[in-house]
Amino acid sequence: MLDKKSNDCGAFPVTKYSNELKAKVVSEYLKGGIGYRELSVRYGIPSRANIRTWVNQARTHGIESLKVKHNTTTYSQTFKITVVEYVHTHQVSRVRAAAHFGISPSQVNSWIRIVKDQGVTGLRAQRKGRPPMGKHKQIKPIKKLEPT
Repeated sequence: MLDKKSNDCGAFPVTKYSNELKAKVVSEYLKGGIGYRELSVRYGIPSRANIRTWVNQARTHGIESLKVKHNTTTYSQTFKITVVEYVHTHQVSRVRAAAHFGISPSQVNSWIRIVKDQGVTGLRAQRKGRPPMGKHKQIKPIKKLEPT
């Protein structure tokens, strides 16, 4: 049941599971009578953690939130700190925090790791990519010394 989409242009990430499959699996779970294991076997989803994440997200923000959005979101440093503090103060899992804030669990994990390694300043927005041309400092060659 993997969604095999081609991504020739590279503009959008390829999603592994279609929106329809996610909605179907979550709806079936929420109706009751079937667990994560049975759903993973029935639909060929190797990890039950994916289903658990979808269910948590759908419970918190509705089934429409499972739709993949092909846009880039930039989060402020304040928002990132709020998410990290929420995980620590409420003693919730990263998956629950992600569902609470409507973001990806891997994003929460990334921010927590950055705070652990670099502190809160590591969450500041950083410029991506190479610096603009012409702004590079010219490195002067070292003069060869002549023996005296």
